[in-house]
Amino acid sequence: LESSLRTKVARVEQLETRLREVEDKLRHSMEDKLSMQKENMMEMQKITSEMTQKTSQYEQRIANQQQKYDQTISKTRLQSDSQLGEVSTQLRHYKEISQRYQRNV
Repeated sequence: LESSLRTKVARVEQLETRLREVEDKLRHSMEDKLSMQKENMMEMQKITSEMTQKTSQYEQRIANQQQKYDQTISKTRLQSDSQLGEVSTQLRHYKEISQRYQRNV
């Protein structure tokens, strides 16, 4: 009976040791997974930050290009209006000369 009991105690101790090994392995595995998740999260935050920064830069570039375009359009309109005014003035002047010439002829 004592021998049987010692065998059973030894078996229980063996199982307890194996259980601690499995628990340790599981804990390390979970720690590794958590560590990887943390690294992945940090990498995602870094990428998100870079994307936000680049988006902001592109938006600023687009705004600058739009402003240049608007200025060019405005300048071109002013030049066009000015040239149209000059042509109208010259046309009026030529009409007056033509009318004077026809009266004199």
